[in-house]
Amino acid sequence: MGPIDIHNLVYEVAKSKGVEPTEMFKILYKAIISKDTGPRFGKLAHAIGIKEVKGMLEKSIS
Repeated sequence: MGPIDIHNLVYEVAKSKGVEPTEMFKILYKAIISKDTGPRFGKLAHAIGIKEVKGMLEKSIS
Protein backbone atom coordinates (compact mmCIF):
# COMPACT_ATOMS: atom_id res chain seq x y z
CA MET A 1 0.00 0.00 0.00
CA GLY A 2 1.47 3.31 -1.08
CA PRO A 3 1.23 6.75 0.51
CA ILE A 4 -1.72 7.89 -1.62
CA ASP A 5 -3.61 4.68 -0.87
CA ILE A 6 -3.08 5.18 2.87
CA HIS A 7 -4.23 8.80 2.70
CA ASN A 8 -7.33 7.86 0.69
CA LEU A 9 -8.15 4.98 3.05
CA VAL A 10 -8.09 7.28 6.09
CA TYR A 11 -10.27 9.77 4.23
CA GLU A 12 -12.80 7.10 3.22
CA VAL A 13 -12.94 5.53 6.71
CA ALA A 14 -13.50 8.93 8.28
CA LYS A 15 -16.35 9.73 5.90
CA SER A 16 -17.94 6.30 6.39
CA LYS A 17 -17.90 6.82 10.17
CA GLY A 18 -19.38 10.32 9.95
CA VAL A 19 -16.16 12.02 11.01
CA GLU A 20 -14.71 14.98 9.15
CA PRO A 21 -11.49 13.80 7.51
CA THR A 22 -9.59 16.82 8.85
CA GLU A 23 -10.58 15.78 12.38
CA MET A 24 -9.51 12.19 11.74
CA PHE A 25 -6.11 13.30 10.46
CA LYS A 26 -5.74 15.57 13.50
CA ILE A 27 -6.44 12.63 15.83
CA LEU A 28 -3.93 10.45 14.01
CA TYR A 29 -1.23 13.14 14.08
CA LYS A 30 -1.78 13.67 17.81
CA ALA A 31 -1.39 9.95 18.45
CA ILE A 32 1.71 9.55 16.30
CA ILE A 33 3.68 12.80 16.45
CA SER A 34 1.93 14.69 19.30
CA LYS A 35 0.96 17.56 16.97
CA ASP A 36 -2.29 18.68 15.36
CA THR A 37 -0.82 18.73 11.87
CA GLY A 38 2.02 17.20 9.95
CA PRO A 39 3.09 16.04 6.54
CA ARG A 40 0.62 14.22 4.34
CA PHE A 41 -0.51 11.35 6.54
CA GLY A 42 -0.06 8.73 3.85
CA LYS A 43 3.57 9.73 3.34
CA LEU A 44 4.19 9.81 7.09
CA ALA A 45 2.60 6.41 7.72
CA HIS A 46 4.39 4.88 4.74
CA ALA A 47 7.75 6.25 5.91
CA ILE A 48 7.26 5.03 9.48
CA GLY A 49 5.76 1.70 8.41
CA ILE A 50 2.22 0.45 8.79
CA LYS A 51 3.15 -2.05 11.52
CA GLU A 52 4.89 0.68 13.54
CA VAL A 53 1.97 3.11 13.06
CA LYS A 54 -0.45 0.44 14.24
CA GLY A 55 1.65 -0.09 17.36
CA MET A 56 1.79 3.65 18.04
CA LEU A 57 -2.00 3.93 17.71
CA GLU A 58 -2.58 0.94 19.98
CA LYS A 59 -0.22 2.43 22.55
CA SER A 60 -1.98 5.80 22.41
CA ILE A 61 -5.36 4.27 23.33
CA SER A 62 -4.15 1.98 26.08
